Amino acid sequence: MLADHSLAVDHPDTVLAVCYTQYQHQIRAHVAAAIQNPTDVDDLVQQVLVTVWKHAARFDPSKGELGAWIAGITRHTVLDFLRRMYRHASPARHSAIPMATDCTALTALIEAEQHQFITTLVSHLPPPAQRIIHAAFFLGMTHQQIAEHCQMPLGTVKTIIRRSLGQLRMRIEQDTSDE
Repeated sequence: MLADHSLAVDHPDTVLAVCYTQYQHQIRAHVAAAIQNPTDVDDLVQQVLVTVWKHAARFDPSKGELGAWIAGITRHTVLDFLRRMYRHASPARHSAIPMATDCTALTALIEAEQHQFITTLVSHLPPPAQRIIHAAFFLGMTHQQIAEHCQMPLGTVKTIIRRSLGQLRMRIEQDTSDE
């Protein structure tokens, strides 16, 4: 794979070859799950591969796996395509935009990617904040339940959640501005 980041910087053609041979079928499956027209699917797969090739130097293995990075590019490419189609279609034709009726593969991809992204962000918080955020947002516990479970005052739990969410928001804004 692309364990060596310098490979992506110095040899973008190699990146394209690796991505094409190892990921083209996954890219096609994810695109086809959202788009019905085979011509559009082919165009979008090519667009994803070109984007990967052009931005190979941006891939950072310390931030995640190559497959997840490519999945993100695929998701953004499909969503941009659907937005363009929706924007250029007349309101009467919005319901006629060719989308697959079963988008479970794309939905699963997006959910898995978002879960991994959020889990990674939470892992950068201090351990007590990680536990509290996990309890609140992954386990669905109320603030009162967390306070009782952690043997902390309710106000402290609420403060930790508020501060942690602020830290996560800043980190998300920082990550999205880097792209």
